[in-house]
Amino acid sequence: MDESIRVYEKTVEILRENLDSARKRAAHAERSGKKVPVAVLKQIDKIENNIKTTQLNINKVLEKRKGIETKFDKEIERFLFLTTSNKANAKKVSDKMAELKAADTLGLYHCKDEKDCQLAWEEATQFVILNSTTGINFNTETLVMGNDPIKETGISLSVSRSKRENNKVSIFLDVRCHNSTIGTELCQGQKVDMIRRSFKPYIETALKK
Repeated sequence: MDESIRVYEKTVEILRENLDSARKRAAHAERSGKKVPVAVLKQIDKIENNIKTTQLNINKVLEKRKGIETKFDKEIERFLFLTTSNKANAKKVSDKMAELKAADTLGLYHCKDEKDCQLAWEEATQFVILNSTTGINFNTETLVMGNDPIKETGISLSVSRSKRENNKVSIFLDVRCHNSTIGTELCQGQKVDMIRRSFKPYIETALKK
């Protein structure tokens, strides 16, 4: 879960860099006595909205982690009872299990090496294109982000690539839905859950070919 937060924070960092670049283009136009292009203004607005959305996602992960932490001690007690191990070792096992579960249910792929990561990134980008109902907003070496969903049934996918604490690289999938009751239900429903769960197997299957 901490890894999810780091990925979101990296996404915000990239978006802020893009926002700074767009604002500089707008300022340059103004200094030149020209009207700021509508496309630039729209891009600034879109990036700002994407930053807000990503910050909301960070808050959701933090809230979810808080709930999990309250249950952790009970899980440890049960684990200790079954294994007669100590709490430190039990936590290591629990963390490893949580990491594997996150990879399957949250949409996370851990790269084996640089070559594997490059191939996986290409497949992750293709996964976004195939499963998003929106067009692509950003496409860089570390972030592929779909446009915000316009329709209530729309689904927007994004993938980001970032280093973990051990210098290994992971590719993280993010799913966004329309800002409405229907959109919220969609993101919490089976369809989006299946998209997340199929992300890692999709990449693994593609790399075996």
